[in-house]
Amino acid sequence: MYKMFLDDLRCAEKYYPNQGFITMRTYYDAVEYVKKHGVPSFISFDHDLADDADEEMTGYSFAKFMIDYIIDNELDCIFDYVVHSANPVGKENIEYYLNNGFNFIRSNHD
Repeated sequence: MYKMFLDDLRCAEKYYPNQGFITMRTYYDAVEYVKKHGVPSFISFDHDLADDADEEMTGYSFAKFMIDYIIDNELDCIFDYVVHSANPVGKENIEYYLNNGFNFIRSNHD
């Protein structure tokens, strides 16, 4: 299992020294990494990601992808996470979505 740090600017080493985090700078890179390597054991989320696409893809977008990925692939795994974003509304939205998603996943695996 691996740990992921999703942030377009910050370095994981500053927040998690010597813990071997995989740093993803964009939503798209993070999605591709999960598709190739599976669900991480831990994710540290930023909300606001530099994104040049027409549709802004944020840490919240990635949280939604992760819940959908787990459900769609019928995986029995829930990862630990922290939202380190300086955006208070974005932080709250990510936490709310993940908590509800994990509750749904747990209720369907009992």
